[in-house]
Amino acid sequence: PWSRVSVPWGRGCPGDVPGGSADGGKTVGIRAGHAGPAPCPPPGADRFRPPSRVGCGGLAEPRRPRPRPRPHRGAFPVTVVLSRRALNRATLARQHLGARVRMPAVAMAEHLVGMQAQAPWPPYTGLWTRIEGFRYEELVAALTGRRLVRVLLHRGTVHLVSAADCLALRPLLRPVLLRGHRAEVRAAFADEERIARLTREVLDARGPLTPAELGAALAERLSETPAKVLADVARMAFFLLQVPPRAVWGAGGATRYATARSWLGAEGRAAGLPELVRRYLTAFGPATVADVQAWCGLTRLREVTDAMPDLSRSRGEDGTALLDVPGAPRPGPGAPAPVRFLAEFDNVLLYLRRPQPHRAPGGPAAPLLEERPRPRHRAARRVRGGGVAGGEGDRHGDAAARAHGRRAERGRGGGDAARGVPGRAGRRTACGSRGGV
Repeated sequence: PWSRVSVPWGRGCPGDVPGGSADGGKTVGIRAGHAGPAPCPPPGADRFRPPSRVGCGGLAEPRRPRPRPRPHRGAFPVTVVLSRRALNRATLARQHLGARVRMPAVAMAEHLVGMQAQAPWPPYTGLWTRIEGFRYEELVAALTGRRLVRVLLHRGTVHLVSAADCLALRPLLRPVLLRGHRAEVRAAFADEERIARLTREVLDARGPLTPAELGAALAERLSETPAKVLADVARMAFFLLQVPPRAVWGAGGATRYATARSWLGAEGRAAGLPELVRRYLTAFGPATVADVQAWCGLTRLREVTDAMPDLSRSRGEDGTALLDVPGAPRPGPGAPAPVRFLAEFDNVLLYLRRPQPHRAPGGPAAPLLEERPRPRHRAARRVRGGGVAGGEGDRHGDAAARAHGRRAERGRGGGDAARGVPGRAGRRTACGSRGGV
C-alpha cells in the first residue's frame, strides 16, 4: 500500500518541487516497510487504498471508507467479443440453415417458436429448407390432425405453431395485438368482453366462419359498430384459430375462424417471459434485448433479462451487448454456409438485419444478413455464404438475373436453392444481388 508522508526535499522522486508540506519538505510516495523513499505512486493510487501501516516513521492520513462497488447491470461482466461472421454462423446453426436435420415438422416449428404464416404457403418452404427429406404431406397431416395451428401471435401476425405453443404463447402475447391498430378498432376494445362473449356464442352455434361472416353475425347484435371492426376486435380479443382447409397443400380455402376451446379443447395458460426469452435465444441467439422485443412485440424486456443470471453475456464488434443461453451451438466463423432458400416473411430475414457500424476501407461489406432494397419485399430469398445472395424474380427479368438462374439450374450457382421448391418449378428463377459475409 502507498502512504502519503512528508520527507525533506531531495529524498523524493526526480522532478519533485519543494513547498508541498509545512516543514519545507515534499509529500512523496513511501512504500510501507521500506527504509527509504520509493518511486512515486501512479496518480490517484492512494485515493481509494488507505494504508494500514506506514514505514520510516511517517504518519498516515486518517483511513477513508472504501467505496462500494457498483453493481454490474446484467449480473456478469462482459468479456467475450463475437465477430459479425461468428454471429452469422451461430444464427445459421440455430436456424438449421447450416445443415439440414432429421426432425419432425412439429418439433421444428416448436424449435423456431413459430413460423411466419401470414401467407399460407411459406411454412412449407421454411420446413423444406431446414428438414432432411421433408414432404409436404407431413405438414398437411399436422394441420388436419390439429398438432399444428395457425394463430395470431408475434407482432399481431399469423404464425404456424404447435398446439402446445399456441396455448402457452397466445395468452402471453395478447397485449401486443391491439397496438398499432386504427382508432376505431381501439375504441371498440372498450366493449371487448361483450364482443368476446358474443363471438363464443356465434362460433359455438354456427361453427367456423370467415371474417366477413363473423363480422356480420356480430353486427346483428352490435349494430352501432361496423362489421369489419367487430371481426378485427374478435380475432384479437378472443382466442381464435385459422382452421383447415386454409393452408392445406392441394386444397386451400378462405380463412375461417374457430375458438381454441372447440378446436384444441382448451384455452391455455400464459407462459413465463423468461422462458420465452430462452427459447428465442435458442433459435436466434446470440441476440440483443432489442432483437427479442422486435421479434415478439413485447417491450421492457431488459428488466426480465437482467433478472436471468443463467444467461451468458458477450459483445459484438460494435460494442453491442449480446445475450445467449449457455451450451447453444456456436460453430465459429469458419463454419461452412451452404446455399439455402428462405420463404417470404421468414423470421430470420425480417428480424436479423442487424445494423452495421461505420466500417473502415476493406472492412466487411454486409451486415449479419443483407438484402438489397427491392419493391417486392415479399419475395423469397436465397442465402449463400451467410448472406442474402438473390431473390425470386420474374422469368423476364434482366439478362444477368436470367444468366444467374441458368447457372443455378446447372448446379454452379444456386445448388439446392433453385430446385425442388414445391409449386414453383417453371414459374420463377433466382434473381441475383450482392451480399454474403
